[in-house]
Amino acid sequence: ARKNLRQELHRLSKTPLGVLLEQRPDTIALDGFSLDVQQFRTFLTEGAFEAALELYQGSLLEGLELRGATGFDEWLPLAREALASERAKALERAAQVREAAGNLRAALEAYLTLLAEDELQERHHRETMRLQILLGEREAALKQFERCQVVLRREFALEPLPETVAVAERARSQQFQIPTKQRDVVNTPGLESPLVGRETAWQKLERAYREGKPVLLAGDAG
Repeated sequence: ARKNLRQELHRLSKTPLGVLLEQRPDTIALDGFSLDVQQFRTFLTEGAFEAALELYQGSLLEGLELRGATGFDEWLPLAREALASERAKALERAAQVREAAGNLRAALEAYLTLLAEDELQERHHRETMRLQILLGEREAALKQFERCQVVLRREFALEPLPETVAVAERARSQQFQIPTKQRDVVNTPGLESPLVGRETAWQKLERAYREGKPVLLAGDAG
């Protein structure tokens, strides 16, 4: 076995791979290269979720199939699933960061991506509905709720959780929409005042509502 190993290492040293081989008395390793999977996980550890998502370009070793590779063909599907799960968590965290920064549309896009890849996660339906309501898209939120109902009934014979139903009820009962863009023509103001310049405060109210915390409103009216 040692003789075969020496011969193989000698053969590899004559190939382009040879410059990356690091040989020590007791170990053999590759050196002098960068690994995107390692960088992806480093970004996650550092909280750089946007950079991690930009780096993730698809399934691990997509399209690679090795016949007769005992052990490898068992490892690869598990490794792909693990990385996909990490990417899904990164999308969730990125959505939270985007929302905290006031970029509701980008946060919504993250949850829509998650649903496109796995629509069995009820919390992703619920977060999508909540963001759609914040953006004034009540009809879209109600359609999303209907889709959630269909998926849960078909796959699990279950109904949505009470908290998901509560978000749908809020979409049905909401009496105003948050304006998403400035009107080109300004007409005589109506009797109902729109919510302008209070998106951050509204998000805090939403967060308190989800966590069941009391909220004190103070300040001048108007």
